[in-house]
Parts: sequence; C-alpha cells; structure tokens
Amino acid sequence: MLYAFEQRSARGDYKLWSWAKLLRGETLPRFASTDAGAEAVVADDGESLLMSPENAVAAYADVLSEEADSTFSDAIEDDEFRALLRQQESAQKEADRWTASGGKYSFSARPDPDAGVRAMRMVDGGAIVMGAIDSSQLIELQECAKIEKRSLTDTQRALHGDQPESSALRTTFLDAVALHVPVAGSDERIRLVGVEHVAVDVESAGDLSACG
Repeated sequence: MLYAFEQRSARGDYKLWSWAKLLRGETLPRFASTDAGAEAVVADDGESLLMSPENAVAAYADVLSEEADSTFSDAIEDDEFRALLRQQESAQKEADRWTASGGKYSFSARPDPDAGVRAMRMVDGGAIVMGAIDSSQLIELQECAKIEKRSLTDTQRALHGDQPESSALRTTFLDAVALHVPVAGSDERIRLVGVEHVAVDVESAGDLSACG
C-alpha cells in the first residue's frame, strides 16, 4: 500500500489524505532519507517534471476514457488497471444476448475537481503524484430490455438498493491513483504505480414505465 498523510501545521497531527494499492511487482524510486526529508512538489510544477502533477492526473483520466485515442496515450505507460477495465468491457460485450439486446458500453473518467493532488519528490528528480479521479461505467440496452439485478456484482446490488430494474445502469467509481512522473527531459513515460478503484454509486438510468 502507498499512503499519503498531510500535516496542517508543524505541531499538528498527521492525517491520512489518500491511499492506493501498489500494482503487482511495482518497485518505487527512492524517497529522500528521513534525515533530509522529501520535497513537496506543487500541483502546477511543469518545469522540473515531465508534466505537472495536476496535468498528469488529468492526462491519466483522459487515457482511461479514450485509450489509444487519447492525446496522452504515448506519454503514459499501459498498466494492469487499464487492462482490467478492457477485460471488463470485453466480458460485458460477450455476455449472453448482448448483441440481441442492442447492448452499448461506455466508460468515462475525469479528475475529481475538489480533491486536488499531492506530490513528493523522489531521489531521481521525478515525483510520486497522488490524485482522485471520478469514473463512470454505463451499460445500455435497447428500449424495454432489462438489466436484471442478479447479473450485478454484490457491491453493485448493495449500492443499487431497492431501485427498479431498467434498461440502463450507471456505476460511479472513485479512483485514487498514484503516478510516477519522471523528471523533465527524461525518456521515461508517466506510469501508474498504485490504484484504489471503489464503486460509490449505482443508478438505474433507464425508464421502463412505457413498456408492457
């Protein structure tokens, strides 16, 4: 796990700001020793880094949404989280009666406008950047088709509660991401080092009231 704590004053308590699970086999660049202390990097520092922390989080959100069509696809390494999202999309499209029911699948992501970012300098001159992304998965079937609750995950069913079944289902996630942003001038690409992908809301987004 990678944890980010913040301290509002020199004598104040440290408080947990965010956390993310490290990707399998991930090895982080070294932080400065505790004796020297690591430098905090401001959100808009685009001079010492390949991309500013706030822009790096926004760029990663864009590749989550657009994949190869993203303007930033060449600047960010592929990773197991994006592979998982692709697998989920493929599994949904291969589900029974998907084609017959006119199924549509979409996934979108954007930086959380209220969360901000936190960044810490590494010994190599780059930074570990942590930020929050709001993402949404939308599954749509043709009019009067129904997405049944029994097809949902346990988490989705719990969040869905007693809403009626409908022809569309929107699942909203909060994604805490940790990125390694290389030092300016580096040949390396930005890469995801950790993520926490949490479903926070499920909504029946279709209307079956006119269906028999």
